[in-house]
Amino acid sequence: MNHKRNNIFPFKADEIEELTASFEKLSSEKTSYANGGSGGYDDGMDTRITKLENFAEDAKQRLARVETKLDHIDKEVSSFKWWLFGAVLTVVLTVIGTVVGTGVGIQQMTVSTFQAAGAQAQTANHTPQPAPIVIQIPTLPAAPPVQQPVEAPPAASN
Repeated sequence: MNHKRNNIFPFKADEIEELTASFEKLSSEKTSYANGGSGGYDDGMDTRITKLENFAEDAKQRLARVETKLDHIDKEVSSFKWWLFGAVLTVVLTVIGTVVGTGVGIQQMTVSTFQAAGAQAQTANHTPQPAPIVIQIPTLPAAPPVQQPVEAPPAASN
């Protein structure tokens, strides 16, 4: 790598090359943390890092599946909400229609009842009444008057 061209750091190009070489040397050395050494390498670390990387990859795949399922659940809930809204709207409109229809039906029955009663009353007034039946009883001859016996006045006594 050529650091001499675009050097934006306040170091000289030779210093940068020295630092780069020392970092490369450190990364290639293998010293043990377990023995308390001051090195930067532990043989068990690679195994642990590999396990963590595998775990992260597995977690990533599981998260992708969970997101897919959540999207599906979101769509299902959304469609269920619309289905429930439609069902409730249908029930409410049916009840309103029934109440209004019953009210109109009752009103129509009441009007037709009064119209029929009025028509009956009008036909009853225009029909001629039959002539009344008159029964005549013949008169009986008058009975002779009954005379009352007259009593004699009491005699005068002197």
